[in-house]
Amino acid sequence: MKDIKGSIGVRLVIIGVLILALLIPSAFVRTLVRERANRRREAIQEITSKWSTKQVIGGPLITIPYTETWKDEEGVTKTVTKYLQVLPETLNIEGEIYPEIRYRGIYQAVVYNTRLDLSGEFSFGRLQTLNIPLDQVLWDDAFISVNISDMRGINEYVELKWGEQAVLFEPGIKRGNELFDSGISVRIPLDPSNVAGMNYGLHLDLKGSEALSFLPLGKTT
Repeated sequence: MKDIKGSIGVRLVIIGVLILALLIPSAFVRTLVRERANRRREAIQEITSKWSTKQVIGGPLITIPYTETWKDEEGVTKTVTKYLQVLPETLNIEGEIYPEIRYRGIYQAVVYNTRLDLSGEFSFGRLQTLNIPLDQVLWDDAFISVNISDMRGINEYVELKWGEQAVLFEPGIKRGNELFDSGISVRIPLDPSNVAGMNYGLHLDLKGSEALSFLPLGKTT
């Protein structure tokens, strides 16, 4: 009986030693895989930080400020400025992308240049559906914005074709547009006698890496 118990005990010890022997190399392999993944991530970050990161393009979008006036309980007149965000009726995106592989040691990352043409039409019929009095709309303070997630990727000035006009975008998103985090914008005074619609167009020459995404903000994109 003692021999049987001793034999079982020896077997359990042997099995435990074998399991431990198998766990040690598997743990080493997992550690090695994590280290390689971290080094790859660091290499990609180093490459893209000197170029430009993933680009997300959104818009264009028009922000139209307007005022609301009321009297409080004490009869004092109060006025507040609000902002109407107008999305394009149509948004057409055409372009080409030119990828390139950059190396850091054994690691690589895909970077690119892209040339994009955005065009379409805006309609301002929503002003009527919201019952906003036209005399309370600040037409001269309206502006148009384009979301560009990494501004370092802009290669040249961006020109907006607005009807028969042509104006240059400025860096930064103006106050009133809370939908975009970064990008370009420009003031476009609107004509209250012509709120039916307006055609637009712009060209983007950008750098980026890994991915290029678009926000389908147009009613038809």
